Amino acid sequence: MSKINLLFGVNFHQPLGIAESVLDQAYRRCYLPFFETIDRHPRIKISFNMSGVLYDWILNRHPEFLDLLRKLIQRRQVEVFSGGYYQPILPFIPETDIIGQVNMQNEFIKKHLRSIPVGLWLAEKSWEPHLPKVLEKVGIEYTALDDYLFSNSGLSKKSSSGYYVTEEEGVKLNLFSISSKLSQLIPNKKPEDILAYLENLITGGGEQVVVFWGEGERFGFWPGSYRPLYTDRKLDNLFTQLEEHSSWIRSLTFCEYHDEHLPSGLVYLPTSFSYANKNSDNKSETERQYLKNSFANFAEANNLHKKMLYVSAKLEAVKNTPSDLLDQAKRELYMGQCGDAYWHAENGGINLVGVRTAAYRHLINAENLINKVSRGIGYYTEVLITDFNKDGQEEVLMSNDKLNVYFSPADGGSIFELDFKPKAHNLLSALRDHFFDSEVSLQQIRSDNYKELGDFSRGEYNFFPQRKNEEITVTFSRTGQVADRSGIKHPVKIIKKALLLRGQSILNIEYEISNLGEKELDLWFGAEFNCSLSNEPAENCYYEIGGKTIKDRALNSTGILYRVSDLKLVDGYRGFGVSLVFEKDGMLCRFPIERAFQTREGLKSSWQGLVLVPIWKLQLRPQASWTNKIVIRFET
Repeated sequence: MSKINLLFGVNFHQPLGIAESVLDQAYRRCYLPFFETIDRHPRIKISFNMSGVLYDWILNRHPEFLDLLRKLIQRRQVEVFSGGYYQPILPFIPETDIIGQVNMQNEFIKKHLRSIPVGLWLAEKSWEPHLPKVLEKVGIEYTALDDYLFSNSGLSKKSSSGYYVTEEEGVKLNLFSISSKLSQLIPNKKPEDILAYLENLITGGGEQVVVFWGEGERFGFWPGSYRPLYTDRKLDNLFTQLEEHSSWIRSLTFCEYHDEHLPSGLVYLPTSFSYANKNSDNKSETERQYLKNSFANFAEANNLHKKMLYVSAKLEAVKNTPSDLLDQAKRELYMGQCGDAYWHAENGGINLVGVRTAAYRHLINAENLINKVSRGIGYYTEVLITDFNKDGQEEVLMSNDKLNVYFSPADGGSIFELDFKPKAHNLLSALRDHFFDSEVSLQQIRSDNYKELGDFSRGEYNFFPQRKNEEITVTFSRTGQVADRSGIKHPVKIIKKALLLRGQSILNIEYEISNLGEKELDLWFGAEFNCSLSNEPAENCYYEIGGKTIKDRALNSTGILYRVSDLKLVDGYRGFGVSLVFEKDGMLCRFPIERAFQTREGLKSSWQGLVLVPIWKLQLRPQASWTNKIVIRFET
């Protein structure tokens, strides 16, 4: 008789940095009722992966849930898949960290669930052909990927079922083929529709294997999913019907099927990630993009990724140093590798500021611990010239015991990272030099719809680092052009010096702008600061101007203030403030950065941070110069 071998897999995960209330809701509406339903149907077998983000939370908040999982595992009803502990996208991180993250999850599963995993879930189905060599080192025998990869590799759709073997330099890994059609049906469609689809698969006779693997949060956490699945017992009914048709539907774990069957053949799959856009011409097919191209297309994703690689390399350099801090540093690094923050998508990824901020926080925490191992406790300053973001251009990394200040000379001499180490917070993602038209409006600046009169904002700056006793200085300079209102361009030079002192959480920026031409110039010069802070209620997070609070003081407020010489941003949520003091007062434009993106609840606006643009009017005679000094000070 024709039969279906049904392999049912789910993965459960929430990003680091997500609110406690979200985790609690996901547990009550999804994780607990899902496994309680499994418990009521002992003939239904499933395999699952759960990220360390959830394991950590459950161990702390609901340790009794682990008792339920252990019972199901001991019953041989449930198989546990391993993975990177904090759900990293494996091809994004160094091999040593892949091994460390998977081993961490292996050890958790052995200790708390009393099982030895041999299957692994790839976050975002992130496949690259070199992975077999890495995963063999951590005891992994198989994983699962979308069926379209198998079809595109030259296998027919009919044969792209079960599992295949692939290899890299002779090191083998088995790959299961996930049914894209079944993933569309479960849990959205009625149980009878799912049964009809399975029955249709065996009309040709013989034995078939069908693999489902889906996001666990579909099962109760996604909007509108809890009531039909659990109140109306849709999931119960599906499992009941599968049990009632056990004469031709055999429910198996991946491990059971793997142990009973040989691979269907040899296959070599291309690089793949799971996120896709529907093809407008053929809704049954998908166009998929290589997720690493987020680094090529979005500087914020690339900067975070390269920060992670930088911290990982620093940890690798001290790994043999005897210290109790290294295990803690490694865990912080692994948490900072949580994959949600490293890709760019309309519905999340690095657009989620809480997720992005959490990634930086853990990476800075790791770096702080590594520095204690390598430097001890004390004051220091250093400057490093390196191609930090791997784009072929040199970056300048200034650091002391309180701050990291990273400059990109080739990209406008801008600051692309400013870390306040005591709070492990990356404040600044940009500091750029602009020349505006005298009639530019706040709305034009906010919408990035203005004419840039100079070529400094994205132009290349020369740089020269210096050390003197306990201070380091880097001087950036560019000779460029600024257009007047008639469009005639005039030669202008900007010199800006960045200075750090050991033991101080203060960054000094000194500007000198010179008119190198033969005509007097009227210029409007602005320094753009993009800041990432909490968007909390005004009483907790707010502006102070000149030591006084202003009427509309919330950090997400918009407006222009005049004759401003100092301001303070207070982040009561994180427990610090940052002051900006200007040697010469000027006009201050301020506005929030918000991005609209699609969620399962519909279109939402996401707070990203705030922008400050102090603007000064410069009247420069030929060969004359204007100077100003900006002091950025962090306080706790």
